[in-house]
Amino acid sequence: MGSRFYAARRMAVAAITAVLVLAACASSEDAIDPTPPASTPPESAEAAPAEATPSASPETNSGPEPAAETSLLGSPPEVVAHADDWPLPNRDLAATRAVFNSPINSTTVDRLEVAWTGDVPGGSTWGNLATSPLILGDRVFVAGLDGGVHAFDATTGENLWTAGNRGGMYGPSGAAVGWGKVFAIKIGNRLRGQMVAAHDADTGEEIWATEIADGGSELNVQPFVHDGMVFASTSGFPAGVRGTIYALDQATGDVVWTFATVEDESLWGNPDINSGGGAWYPPALDPDSGTLFYGVGNPYPFPGAPGWPAGSSRPGDNRWTSGTVALDVKTGELRWGFQAFPHDIFDRDHVLVTLAEAEDHGLDHDVLVSAGKGGVAFGHDPATGEVLWRTSVGVHRNDNLNGFSAPVEVLPGAQGGMVTPVAVADGVFYAAVVNAPSYYESDQVTSGGEGTQLFTRPSNVVAIDIATGDIVWDVEIISKLPEVPSADVLGGMTVVNDLLFTSAFFGELLALDRHTGEVVWRHQAQGATNGWPSVAGDMIIYPIGLVEEPQVPHLLALRLKQ
Repeated sequence: MGSRFYAARRMAVAAITAVLVLAACASSEDAIDPTPPASTPPESAEAAPAEATPSASPETNSGPEPAAETSLLGSPPEVVAHADDWPLPNRDLAATRAVFNSPINSTTVDRLEVAWTGDVPGGSTWGNLATSPLILGDRVFVAGLDGGVHAFDATTGENLWTAGNRGGMYGPSGAAVGWGKVFAIKIGNRLRGQMVAAHDADTGEEIWATEIADGGSELNVQPFVHDGMVFASTSGFPAGVRGTIYALDQATGDVVWTFATVEDESLWGNPDINSGGGAWYPPALDPDSGTLFYGVGNPYPFPGAPGWPAGSSRPGDNRWTSGTVALDVKTGELRWGFQAFPHDIFDRDHVLVTLAEAEDHGLDHDVLVSAGKGGVAFGHDPATGEVLWRTSVGVHRNDNLNGFSAPVEVLPGAQGGMVTPVAVADGVFYAAVVNAPSYYESDQVTSGGEGTQLFTRPSNVVAIDIATGDIVWDVEIISKLPEVPSADVLGGMTVVNDLLFTSAFFGELLALDRHTGEVVWRHQAQGATNGWPSVAGDMIIYPIGLVEEPQVPHLLALRLKQ
C-alpha cells in the first residue's frame, strides 16, 4: 500500500475521529462531521461493565409459539434456490450470519487471495458501503450510500448493471433480492433516502418506487424480503417524526401495513422537539410462527435540548425506543415489546437481533439475542420476550446516569458498544465491542457521534453462551498498523466453520479462531471499511467503502487459491 494511503490514515485518525462508524447510531437530520474534544481524559478505575436496567418484563400480546426450527417458508424463489449462498442481508431469516458449507476454515484460510475487485463509485458522509453484499449464484448485488444499485458477475467482478439516483444516505443501507427484483432505497428530491424502489434483477430497470419518508424523515436501512413483501423503516428524525416500519407489496410497492416504533402519537407531548425510534438494521424472522423481530433506535433529542436537560422534553419510558419489538409478519401487529434502556439519554440504539435455534444450545425453545450500542446483550424467549439473561460487555462509564449537570464522559459512547451486525452459531453469540467514549452536556442536542473519540481504545470481540449468557471468551483486538493507535472493529461478525471473520476500520481484515478468539489470519485491504463481509462457497467479499483518490470504493472478493 502506498505512502499516500498511510498519510491519509494518519490524517483520518487526527481529523475524523467521530466520522466512520455507522449512521445506524445517529439521530441527526444533517450529516455533519463533528469535532470531539482535543484530548482524551485518562482512564479511570471505573472500567468494569455495568449492568443495564431494563423494564422488569416485556409487554406482550398473544401470539403463536415460535417453532424450534427455522425454514424458508415464504421466502422468494431466489432466496430458496440460493440458500447456500448469501441471499439475505444477514444470510438467513434468523440473521445468524453463519456459514458451514464453505471450504474456508482454519486449515485453508491462508490460501485466500484477491480474486477480483468491483468498483462502487460514489460516497456519502460515511463512505459508500456500510452494508453486506448479497451473493446469489453467479450474481452479486450491492447498494451504496450514494443511492447507486449495482450487479456484478460473481466469478469475474464485471459490472453487469448500475441503477439508482445519486444523493446521500446516512446508512447503513444495502439491497434485497426476490421475485425477479432488486430492492433498494431510492434518493428523492431532497437528495436523501426517501423511497423504496424495485429494479429488474437482470437489467436494473426501475419497476416501481414508493415514497414513504415524509415530514423530512429518511430511509437508510437495508430492505428485507419475505411473504410477498418488502420491509423497510424510517430513521426517526427530525423533530415530529416517529420511526416507522413499512411492509410493501413486492409486486406493486403498495403499503401493506405500518408499525410506528414510537408508541405515543404525540411524541411524549412535545412533537416540536421530540422524535426517535428508527429501526436501522434488517430484522430476524421466525417463519413458522410468522414473527418479525426488529431492534429499535434511540429517542431524540439526546441527551437533552436547551431548556430541556437530560431528556426532560420527553418524560416517561419513551417506548419502544432503544429496545426490541416482535411483530406479526402479515399484519404488523405488536406481539411483544421490550426496552433495554427506558428513557434513554445516551443514544443507546438497541438495533441488533439474531435468532438461535434450540438445537444449537440444548434448550426446549429458541433464543432471540438483542444487542446494541448500550454494550449489553439480552437473551429472550422469542415467544414472549421474557429476558432469560443479560450480559454487559466492553468498557462502561457513567452510562447508568438518569441525569447530570456538569459535562460528562460516557462509555460506551454514541458510536460505541455493539454497533455492527452480530452472529450466532453452535449456541454461541459473537459481537464486536467498540470502546469509544462520548462527551455530553445535559442541555445540548447531540448529533450521532458528536463528541465521540474513535481510534483511542482497542475494541473487543466477545463470545457469549446462548443458554446462560456467560462470556465464553473476550479478546482485545490490537492494530498492526503503526499509524493507528487503536483498532476499532466495525466489520460486523461472520462465522465460517471454525472461523469468525471481521475487520478493523483502516482495512485490516481479520479471521479469529471461533473457539478461542485468537487472530489467525490478517489481510490489509486497499482502503478503509465500515461494512461487513458475505461468504459463498470458497469466496468472501468485503465492502471497502472509504478510499483515497484515485481509487474508488469497491467490493473486494477473496477466493481460495487452488
